[in-house]
Amino acid sequence: MLTPETANSLNTVIDRFIYFILRLAARVYYGNPDQADWIHEKVRRPASLWVLARNMWYYHRGIPKVHGLVTVNIEPSFGCNLRCRYCWGAYETRLKGLRPPLMDWGLFSRILEVLPPSVETITFGSVGEPLLNPLTPKMIHAIHASGRRACLYTNGVLLKGEKAEAIAAAPLSVLNISIEPDARTAREYRGINFDEIMENIREFRKIRNPMTRIQLSVVLHRDSHDKISQLKNSCEGIVDGIKCSPMMKFDVTHTRDICSEVWRGNLNIFTNGDVSPCCFDLYGDLRIGNIREMSLEDMLRGQVFTNLMRQFIDGNLPQRCLHCQEVPISPVWKRVPRRCVGHSVQTLESHQEKEVSPT
Repeated sequence: MLTPETANSLNTVIDRFIYFILRLAARVYYGNPDQADWIHEKVRRPASLWVLARNMWYYHRGIPKVHGLVTVNIEPSFGCNLRCRYCWGAYETRLKGLRPPLMDWGLFSRILEVLPPSVETITFGSVGEPLLNPLTPKMIHAIHASGRRACLYTNGVLLKGEKAEAIAAAPLSVLNISIEPDARTAREYRGINFDEIMENIREFRKIRNPMTRIQLSVVLHRDSHDKISQLKNSCEGIVDGIKCSPMMKFDVTHTRDICSEVWRGNLNIFTNGDVSPCCFDLYGDLRIGNIREMSLEDMLRGQVFTNLMRQFIDGNLPQRCLHCQEVPISPVWKRVPRRCVGHSVQTLESHQEKEVSPT
């Protein structure tokens, strides 16, 4: 029987091996090993790595199926306390009233009941700010009790007082704070005080659960992409890592790139119970079912999801996908690696449409 010390050492070795494999795969697959940081926060088990590899194999072979789920993204709140230029601020009029503002406990419990055993990590994020839902800390405890890991995205404004204490007391695996790299961009793009957010992070670090990794997530745009190294220097010893998030545009028309999103083993569940395979499906246009009516396994094997994948394989993408594009700006990778039908990249400066990225 393994002692606790031996078990911890073994887990560390396994974790480092998985991270090495992910960085190697990201270098080959995306041309950027830093993509591994996004995957590693959700994939820590060898079994999850195997499921993910099988899913990507199906994608590259053009097979309309996924081997299984690895992660689930839950939208605890549909609404935000900020109006960022690339998110709610750009799309508020069309998003407002689209679905319930908060996910209720009954729906969340239903999600836990029907999760496949292959799901390792549940992330709180999507369109809204998770800390607006008072049930979020309780949900994190429930996820941990089910044997899974919980990650949370927040803009950091509400990460103080009782809310911060509740999150700090929860068994949260990763806390991602979406942030701008300096005071000017924070004010112009998010309308917030950069120093106040950093103070919230410093105070949270003092009380956080030892198991919680604190990371910053920066949406790259023309005013932020050259300030990442500056942010890293100023945050040394305050956070455990910094990631770059691709900025998205949804008011463009572009070539029929075959996105791998629907194959990556993740489903997104909205506050009304609708389920979509795309984390940028703001309006639920790619809905494959409702969690109140059917299980996630049934959705994965169902005709609606199969037909959606066949549309991608045939190059007959849904209208929703024909108006979605990542802004090509270094060091952001594209989620459409290698396998595509006709690829045309527009420069950042040529885009005049609105920009958006989830919290």
